[in-house]
Amino acid sequence: MSNPPNMGGFDFNQLGEMLSRLGRAFSSGGDGSSLSPETVRELANVRDDGATTSEIINQSLDALRVADLWLDRNVAFSAPQLPGQTWRRTQWIDGTVQTWCDVVDPLSHSLGNAVGSALSSEVEPAMAGIFAQMNEMMKKIGGIMFATQLGEALKGAANSVTGAGDVAIPLIEPVRAILIPENVLRYAEGLNIPFTEVLHYLALRESAAARLFVHNSWLREAIIESVRTYSAGIHVDIAKVQGDFEQLSGDPQAINEAIQNGLFAPEESDAQRSALKKLELMVALIEGWIDEISAQAAGAQLPNIQSLREMSRRRRATEGPLQKIFASLIGLEVSPRLSRDAAHFFRIQGELHGIEYRDGLWESLGSLPLAEELTSPESFRVGRSAPDDLSAL
Repeated sequence: MSNPPNMGGFDFNQLGEMLSRLGRAFSSGGDGSSLSPETVRELANVRDDGATTSEIINQSLDALRVADLWLDRNVAFSAPQLPGQTWRRTQWIDGTVQTWCDVVDPLSHSLGNAVGSALSSEVEPAMAGIFAQMNEMMKKIGGIMFATQLGEALKGAANSVTGAGDVAIPLIEPVRAILIPENVLRYAEGLNIPFTEVLHYLALRESAAARLFVHNSWLREAIIESVRTYSAGIHVDIAKVQGDFEQLSGDPQAINEAIQNGLFAPEESDAQRSALKKLELMVALIEGWIDEISAQAAGAQLPNIQSLREMSRRRRATEGPLQKIFASLIGLEVSPRLSRDAAHFFRIQGELHGIEYRDGLWESLGSLPLAEELTSPESFRVGRSAPDDLSAL
């Protein structure tokens, strides 16, 4: 059967896919603004690379086992009970999509409510009944828009993440160290560093992240709560959105691109900017700790550790998977300098007070440093008491 014609740039296949998704949303229960993991998984549409061999899989598993031996001497947290695994890209999508939906769902709900509130202000009292039906439809459309945006973001991330901890937030339950060999191979291309060194370095980072997440389960909820706080202040300028939408002339491709580029991006308030700064600090602390602990554990066993470390930092600053996903959804961009300051902070805490004290700072949100304290790690805790209102952290 031949494909439908592309008339004047109008892609009927793409339109059909959009209408199909909308149809499923309208026939489903609930208010429609909640993100469906099944829909997001379908939209991600990731393909596995056939380059992965049993040899690279075995090398990856060996590297994870070695990483745990190296970390035992440098980290207060013990390894997860579950052994490390290798995943394919599709498995990464399957294993993390529920958490991504949990993280992004408050945004979807709040945007749907914001659009409904903005539209209601334009409706005459006599049209209230009709508007109520339209409002439900808009919520469902908003859910599809967020699912589309998240699916595209995860598709890009799945082709580059080297493990479950590569995005520096806890994504999988139960926690375990994961490597994605096909992406490890791509990561190592053109580095002029022996592949075994690259593999052991990435295994160290992944295993360090798994230890941090399994012993500090509060981190996942804290990240979701930060997004929820940001979402609570969402406000949409419906007149601006309407004007932008009309300029797209109904072109599905243009609409999809506009959505990905922030067509329905809300106006940010001071409270939202504050919430983003808190989330940025939390992610920077996680990334900084993983960076420092991995370097310490590697020691002299990886001759190119400093080059690997610097390359990893540059990658995260320019094309990191977490950067891309959060930047596209809420405009979050983690400062490379903040992550470097966090790594330096944890190094100084370990040198001054020991491993147990350094890692014990993860006991709660209130025990972690503020952003301004990262630049003077030697004086941290001197005369400082935890604030009563932890929302300031």
